Amino acid sequence: MLDFKRILSISKRYFFARFLKLEDLIDFSFWPVLDMIVWGGVGLLIDQKGYSSGQVTLSVLCAVMMRVFTYCYVNSAGNFLYEMMSRNIINLFATPLTFHEWIAGAMLSGCVTSFMLILFSTVVAWLIFGVNILSIGFSLVFFIIPLLLSAWAVSNIAITMLMGLGVHAQRLIFVLAWLFMPFSGVYYSLSVMPAWIQSVARFVPMSYIFEALRIFVLEGRFSLSHLHYGYALAIIYFIITLTACSKMFERSCRLGLAALERA
Repeated sequence: MLDFKRILSISKRYFFARFLKLEDLIDFSFWPVLDMIVWGGVGLLIDQKGYSSGQVTLSVLCAVMMRVFTYCYVNSAGNFLYEMMSRNIINLFATPLTFHEWIAGAMLSGCVTSFMLILFSTVVAWLIFGVNILSIGFSLVFFIIPLLLSAWAVSNIAITMLMGLGVHAQRLIFVLAWLFMPFSGVYYSLSVMPAWIQSVARFVPMSYIFEALRIFVLEGRFSLSHLHYGYALAIIYFIITLTACSKMFERSCRLGLAALERA
């Protein structure tokens, strides 16, 4: 049985650890702003040339949604790596805290961070481009949920790799989330990409979500088929990766958690 107080404590730990330092605040604000300026500018060019109306809103929104994905990933995988490198794994799980409670706390922290990121990005997008990315209303939630599930599934893979390979896998951890970007169609439709990329993208839930978002913003309609596939894949991957991650943690406990700190 999960204890919500312990989950909330872990969430607070990572939330305040991220936002109490100036360098972390700079990291939180710099990359989303840079993404919005670069891709918002591309969207503005396309919009002015008359190729597609609403392209600015779409480009800025996609940049923000990709940041939601990466920040949620970092809140789990990055924090687990931090605990390993700080040699705090034994201290952490010597308490009544369970591994699933830690996962839930990291997920909750990611949700709060994502909410703050969207609010911050809304203000920046309006100041720079005069675009309100919240104009699509509550419908945005239907696109955020599968992205969060996908981010947590990828973070489960990363944590499993860390427990299996140790901190030597940290370089892989930093590139793992971005590995999926070419197959997700974040800033472009995958229909323009080579056939082999399109084939791989069929198994990537984010590709369906971003395509559904593109259709919604540019055409004003929900593509239920894309959303169904995106949700189904995200849920399946999350369950599989969480199970694998839990099994790897049980294995680490049998071998001794101290091994993770010595890696």
